[in-house]
Amino acid sequence: MRAFDIIPVLDLQHGIVVRGVAGQRDRYQPNHSLWTSSTDPLETAVAIRDQFGLSRLYIADLDAILGRGTHRDDLRRLHTHGFSLLLDAGIQQVEQARTYMDLGIEQIIVGLETLPDWSTLELLLQLLTPSRLTFSLDLKSGTPLGPLGHRQQPLDVITQARNCGVRRFIVLDLASVGTGCGVPTLPLCRTIRERDPDAHLITGGGIRNATDVEDVRRAELDGVLVSSALHDGQLMLTDNPSPSQ
Repeated sequence: MRAFDIIPVLDLQHGIVVRGVAGQRDRYQPNHSLWTSSTDPLETAVAIRDQFGLSRLYIADLDAILGRGTHRDDLRRLHTHGFSLLLDAGIQQVEQARTYMDLGIEQIIVGLETLPDWSTLELLLQLLTPSRLTFSLDLKSGTPLGPLGHRQQPLDVITQARNCGVRRFIVLDLASVGTGCGVPTLPLCRTIRERDPDAHLITGGGIRNATDVEDVRRAELDGVLVSSALHDGQLMLTDNPSPSQ
Protein backbone atom coordinates (compact mmCIF):
# COMPACT_ATOMS: atom_id res chain seq x y z
CA MET A 1 0.00 0.00 0.00
CA ARG A 2 1.21 3.50 -0.82
CA ALA A 3 2.42 5.82 1.93
CA PHE A 4 -0.20 8.46 2.58
CA ASP A 5 0.19 11.97 4.02
CA ILE A 6 -2.38 14.21 5.66
CA ILE A 7 -1.07 17.71 5.00
CA PRO A 8 -2.47 20.70 6.91
CA VAL A 9 -2.97 23.85 4.83
CA LEU A 10 -2.10 27.35 5.99
CA ASP A 11 -3.38 30.16 3.77
CA LEU A 12 -1.33 33.27 4.53
CA GLN A 13 -2.57 36.77 3.78
CA HIS A 14 -1.50 40.13 5.25
CA GLY A 15 0.77 38.36 7.74
CA ILE A 16 -1.82 36.04 9.28
CA VAL A 17 -3.52 32.69 8.67
CA VAL A 18 -6.86 33.13 6.90
CA ARG A 19 -9.81 30.84 6.22
CA GLY A 20 -10.45 30.01 2.56
CA VAL A 21 -13.94 30.42 1.13
CA ALA A 22 -14.45 28.72 -2.25
CA GLY A 23 -11.48 30.52 -3.79
CA GLN A 24 -13.10 33.93 -3.28
CA ARG A 25 -10.03 35.58 -1.85
CA ASP A 26 -11.69 38.91 -1.20
CA ARG A 27 -13.92 37.09 1.32
CA TYR A 28 -11.14 35.34 3.26
CA GLN A 29 -11.27 36.11 6.98
CA PRO A 30 -8.85 35.52 9.88
CA ASN A 31 -8.74 31.84 10.71
CA HIS A 32 -10.62 30.45 13.72
CA SER A 33 -9.36 27.22 15.25
CA LEU A 34 -10.31 25.02 18.18
CA TRP A 35 -6.61 24.54 18.89
CA THR A 36 -5.38 28.12 19.11
CA SER A 37 -6.76 31.64 19.38
CA SER A 38 -3.82 32.94 17.35
CA THR A 39 -3.69 33.64 13.62
CA ASP A 40 0.10 33.92 13.65
CA PRO A 41 1.49 31.38 11.12
CA LEU A 42 4.05 29.83 13.45
CA GLU A 43 1.74 29.68 16.46
CA THR A 44 -1.00 28.11 14.33
CA ALA A 45 1.42 25.56 12.89
CA VAL A 46 2.71 24.63 16.34
CA ALA A 47 -0.86 24.18 17.63
CA ILE A 48 -1.65 21.83 14.74
CA ARG A 49 1.56 19.88 15.33
CA ASP A 50 0.88 19.63 19.06
CA GLN A 51 -2.67 18.41 18.49
CA PHE A 52 -2.21 16.09 15.50
CA GLY A 53 1.51 15.36 15.27
CA LEU A 54 1.71 16.75 11.72
CA SER A 55 4.74 18.80 10.76
CA ARG A 56 4.53 18.78 6.95
CA LEU A 57 2.53 21.80 5.80
CA TYR A 58 1.13 23.16 2.56
CA ILE A 59 1.57 26.94 2.54
CA ALA A 60 -0.38 29.14 0.14
CA ASP A 61 1.20 32.60 0.22
CA LEU A 62 -1.80 34.47 -1.15
CA ASP A 63 -0.03 37.82 -1.19
CA ALA A 64 2.74 36.35 -3.35
CA ILE A 65 0.21 34.63 -5.62
CA LEU A 66 -1.58 37.96 -6.10
CA GLY A 67 1.71 39.84 -6.60
CA ARG A 68 1.47 42.12 -3.57
CA GLY A 69 4.18 40.90 -1.20
CA THR A 70 5.52 37.73 0.40
CA HIS A 71 5.66 35.90 3.73
CA ARG A 72 9.33 34.94 3.51
CA ASP A 73 10.02 35.79 7.15
CA ASP A 74 7.17 33.50 8.24
CA LEU A 75 8.48 30.74 5.97
CA ARG A 76 11.91 31.09 7.51
CA ARG A 77 10.44 30.86 11.03
CA LEU A 78 8.46 27.74 10.14
CA HIS A 79 11.51 26.06 8.63
CA THR A 80 13.64 26.96 11.64
CA HIS A 81 11.07 25.37 13.97
CA GLY A 82 11.21 22.05 12.15
CA PHE A 83 8.32 22.27 9.72
CA SER A 84 8.63 20.75 6.26
CA LEU A 85 6.95 23.04 3.72
CA LEU A 86 5.19 22.65 0.40
CA LEU A 87 4.93 26.22 -0.88
CA ASP A 88 2.69 27.84 -3.46
CA ALA A 89 3.94 31.41 -3.85
CA GLY A 90 2.76 32.15 -7.37
CA ILE A 91 6.05 31.15 -9.00
CA GLN A 92 6.36 32.66 -12.49
CA GLN A 93 10.11 32.71 -13.04
CA VAL A 94 13.27 30.85 -12.14
CA GLU A 95 14.73 33.54 -9.88
CA GLN A 96 11.68 33.42 -7.62
CA ALA A 97 12.15 29.69 -7.17
CA ARG A 98 15.85 30.13 -6.44
CA THR A 99 15.02 32.52 -3.59
CA TYR A 100 12.70 29.99 -1.97
CA MET A 101 15.19 27.18 -2.39
CA ASP A 102 17.56 29.18 -0.21
CA LEU A 103 14.91 29.15 2.54
CA GLY A 104 15.01 25.35 2.68
CA ILE A 105 11.55 24.76 1.20
CA GLU A 106 11.01 21.03 0.66
CA GLN A 107 8.61 21.29 -2.30
CA ILE A 108 8.08 24.34 -4.47
CA ILE A 109 4.66 24.31 -6.08
CA VAL A 110 4.24 25.71 -9.55
CA GLY A 111 0.56 26.50 -10.02
CA LEU A 112 -1.31 26.49 -13.30
CA GLU A 113 -3.07 29.67 -12.14
CA THR A 114 0.13 31.74 -12.36
CA LEU A 115 2.41 29.79 -14.75
CA PRO A 116 3.03 32.01 -17.81
CA ASP A 117 4.14 29.33 -20.30
CA TRP A 118 5.34 25.72 -20.53
CA SER A 119 8.94 26.70 -21.29
CA THR A 120 9.13 28.34 -17.85
CA LEU A 121 8.02 25.06 -16.28
CA GLU A 122 10.82 23.26 -18.13
CA LEU A 123 13.37 25.80 -16.84
CA LEU A 124 12.06 25.42 -13.31
CA LEU A 125 12.39 21.65 -13.55
CA GLN A 126 16.04 22.08 -14.54
CA LEU A 127 16.64 24.20 -11.44
CA LEU A 128 14.58 22.25 -8.92
CA THR A 129 14.65 18.74 -10.44
CA PRO A 130 11.41 16.71 -10.63
CA SER A 131 11.83 15.56 -7.03
CA ARG A 132 11.51 19.08 -5.64
CA LEU A 133 8.89 20.61 -7.95
CA THR A 134 5.18 19.91 -7.65
CA PHE A 135 2.80 21.05 -10.38
CA SER A 136 -0.61 22.17 -9.17
CA LEU A 137 -3.57 21.66 -11.50
CA ASP A 138 -5.57 24.67 -10.30
CA LEU A 139 -9.27 24.37 -11.09
CA LYS A 140 -12.39 26.34 -10.31
CA SER A 141 -15.59 24.32 -10.58
CA GLY A 142 -13.70 21.86 -12.74
CA THR A 143 -12.29 24.46 -15.16
CA PRO A 144 -8.52 24.94 -15.40
CA LEU A 145 -7.32 28.39 -14.32
CA GLY A 146 -4.67 30.74 -15.66
CA PRO A 147 -3.37 31.65 -19.11
CA LEU A 148 -2.37 28.07 -19.91
CA GLY A 149 -5.63 26.62 -18.63
CA HIS A 150 -7.84 28.66 -20.95
CA ARG A 151 -10.07 26.32 -22.98
CA GLN A 152 -8.07 23.30 -21.91
CA GLN A 153 -9.34 20.08 -20.39
CA PRO A 154 -7.84 19.08 -17.04
CA LEU A 155 -6.36 15.84 -18.37
CA ASP A 156 -4.75 17.69 -21.29
CA VAL A 157 -3.04 20.03 -18.81
CA ILE A 158 -1.76 17.07 -16.80
CA THR A 159 -0.43 15.47 -20.00
CA GLN A 160 1.40 18.65 -20.99
CA ALA A 161 2.98 18.99 -17.55
CA ARG A 162 3.98 15.33 -17.64
CA ASN A 163 5.57 15.83 -21.06
CA CYS A 164 7.63 18.69 -19.58
CA GLY A 165 9.02 16.27 -17.00
CA VAL A 166 6.71 16.77 -13.99
CA ARG A 167 6.34 13.73 -11.73
CA ARG A 168 4.57 15.28 -8.72
CA PHE A 169 1.05 16.73 -8.95
CA ILE A 170 -1.58 18.44 -6.83
CA VAL A 171 -5.17 18.57 -8.09
CA LEU A 172 -7.06 21.35 -6.33
CA ASP A 173 -10.47 22.82 -7.10
CA LEU A 174 -10.60 26.24 -5.44
CA ALA A 175 -14.40 26.31 -5.57
CA SER A 176 -14.49 23.52 -2.98
CA VAL A 177 -11.96 25.01 -0.56
CA GLY A 178 -13.47 25.67 2.86
CA THR A 179 -16.92 24.43 1.82
CA GLY A 180 -16.97 21.02 3.51
CA CYS A 181 -18.82 19.66 0.50
CA GLY A 182 -16.73 16.56 -0.13
CA VAL A 183 -13.92 16.11 -2.65
CA PRO A 184 -15.10 16.84 -6.21
CA THR A 185 -11.68 16.11 -7.73
CA LEU A 186 -11.69 12.39 -6.85
CA PRO A 187 -13.05 11.10 -10.21
CA LEU A 188 -10.41 13.12 -12.07
CA CYS A 189 -7.70 11.89 -9.71
CA ARG A 190 -8.73 8.29 -10.25
CA THR A 191 -8.37 8.77 -13.99
CA ILE A 192 -4.95 10.39 -13.56
CA ARG A 193 -3.87 7.48 -11.37
CA GLU A 194 -5.05 4.93 -13.94
CA ARG A 195 -3.07 6.69 -16.67
CA ASP A 196 0.02 7.30 -14.55
CA PRO A 197 0.47 4.74 -11.76
CA ASP A 198 3.88 6.15 -10.78
CA ALA A 199 2.96 9.84 -10.42
CA HIS A 200 3.01 11.37 -6.94
CA LEU A 201 -0.55 12.67 -6.61
CA ILE A 202 -2.23 14.80 -3.93
CA THR A 203 -5.65 16.41 -3.84
CA GLY A 204 -7.68 18.56 -1.46
CA GLY A 205 -10.57 20.95 -1.08
CA GLY A 206 -13.89 20.08 0.56
CA ILE A 207 -12.63 17.52 3.09
CA ARG A 208 -15.28 17.04 5.78
CA ASN A 209 -14.14 14.16 7.96
CA ALA A 210 -12.14 10.93 8.20
CA THR A 211 -14.44 9.23 5.68
CA ASP A 212 -13.44 11.74 3.00
CA VAL A 213 -9.78 11.24 3.86
CA GLU A 214 -10.18 7.48 3.59
CA ASP A 215 -11.88 7.88 0.18
CA VAL A 216 -8.83 9.77 -1.04
CA ARG A 217 -6.48 7.13 0.33
CA ARG A 218 -8.50 4.33 -1.28
CA ALA A 219 -8.20 6.11 -4.63
CA GLU A 220 -4.47 5.33 -4.32
CA LEU A 221 -3.38 8.93 -3.94
CA ASP A 222 -0.28 9.90 -2.00
CA GLY A 223 -1.77 12.58 0.19
CA VAL A 224 -4.59 14.98 0.97
CA LEU A 225 -4.67 18.67 1.84
CA VAL A 226 -6.85 19.59 4.82
CA SER A 227 -7.63 22.85 6.58
CA SER A 228 -11.11 23.68 7.89
CA ALA A 229 -11.91 20.13 9.01
CA LEU A 230 -8.82 20.12 11.24
CA HIS A 231 -9.41 23.54 12.74
CA ASP A 232 -13.11 22.86 13.35
CA GLY A 233 -12.54 19.44 14.94
CA GLN A 234 -14.47 17.58 12.25
CA LEU A 235 -11.42 15.49 11.42
CA MET A 236 -9.87 13.78 14.41
CA LEU A 237 -6.97 11.69 13.21
CA THR A 238 -7.55 8.99 15.81
CA ASP A 239 -10.52 8.06 13.59
CA ASN A 240 -8.30 7.73 10.51
CA PRO A 241 -6.48 4.41 10.12
CA SER A 242 -3.53 5.68 8.13
CA PRO A 243 -2.30 9.24 8.70
CA SER A 244 1.36 9.86 8.00
CA GLN A 245 3.56 12.43 9.64
